[in-house]
Amino acid sequence: MKDFLVTQQLSTENCIMIGDSATDFAAAQENDMPFIGVSYGYGSDKIKDMAVMIDNVEKIGTEIYKTFIYSKIEKEVANLKKPIVLGVNGVDTSGKTVFAEALSIYLQHRGYQTQLMHMDDFHNPKEMRYKDTSPQGYINYAFDLNKLESIITEIKGNDVDKDFHVLDFDLDTYTKKLHIKTTRNTIIILEGVLLYRPPISNLIDYKIFLDISFDEVLNRANIRDVPKYGVEFLDKYKERYVPAQKLYLQKYNPKKLCDMVIDNNDYNKPFICVPE
Repeated sequence: MKDFLVTQQLSTENCIMIGDSATDFAAAQENDMPFIGVSYGYGSDKIKDMAVMIDNVEKIGTEIYKTFIYSKIEKEVANLKKPIVLGVNGVDTSGKTVFAEALSIYLQHRGYQTQLMHMDDFHNPKEMRYKDTSPQGYINYAFDLNKLESIITEIKGNDVDKDFHVLDFDLDTYTKKLHIKTTRNTIIILEGVLLYRPPISNLIDYKIFLDISFDEVLNRANIRDVPKYGVEFLDKYKERYVPAQKLYLQKYNPKKLCDMVIDNNDYNKPFICVPE
């Protein structure tokens, strides 16, 4: 085994450093490897601000899965010409918001400027959203794609530091302020449903799709939404949201457009799907 290690040129492409000290972190940097810090080691006070920190050995497995994905995205995005809009798409409850927020934090710790944006901030008012209550009506009227397109066009690759007025979903008024700060080097991360379709799709330079089954959609909706909105809210998923997502997948085939498809049926073990 010793001779094997000496004679083989081992790649760091699929390696992750896990450590509890600044020395461990330095070794990861020197070998261009992602780093997971653990807070229960003797030198952890020196690495407390790392992109990925865990406080329990049981979390190591999950963070290895996630960090490997973040690292691969970073390497691929680094090769793209800036400015960059990175999209995170998937059906309802696929984990888009959590994934996008974690990816944004990871990239910031790696030295990138990021601006996170959510499709949910661009809902149309209730009167417009429900002018057609069919699944196709959800696709057509749920979001103000023209406003989203206008803002992305304005901020992509430009020095912007301003508030934009968007819909306060609960109040159904345009009283919510969305603060956006970008430069020509900022990576804009845009997450949301029904994302990879005109006119937005053409503005996105790197596309990610989080893939889960529709059975899992209903399982997660039961956990996430029923306590807040009541059990009858599941009927909206069954009668409108799920059929709308199926129409979207059929018409726009977003997974085929993507640079990366991630199986996210298990939050704790996401993995990159091999292209079909």
